[in-house]
Amino acid sequence: MGQSAIEAVQDGDVIGLGSGSTPKSAILALGDRVKDGFNIVGIPTSFRVRELAADAGIELTTLQDISIWSYTVPTSSLVRT
Repeated sequence: MGQSAIEAVQDGDVIGLGSGSTPKSAILALGDRVKDGFNIVGIPTSFRVRELAADAGIELTTLQDISIWSYTVPTSSLVRT
C-alpha cells in the first residue's frame, strides 16, 4: 500500500484491516499517525491483525458493533466502502 493511500484515511474514519504483508505495513504506518494524535477505529479481520493493530495503538471494534465503515485495507490497495 502506497503512502498516498495511507494519507487518504481521514481522522475519525472506521477502517477494515485486512491480512497479509501489505496491510501489516499499512497498520504500522497508521499506528504511527495514531501516536501523533490521529483518531481512527479499525475492524481487524484476524486475531493476528487484531494483535498488530492493538500493539500499534489503533482503537478496535467488530462488525457486530458497527454498521458502516470508511475503508478496507486489503492486500494491495485501499478500498473505499
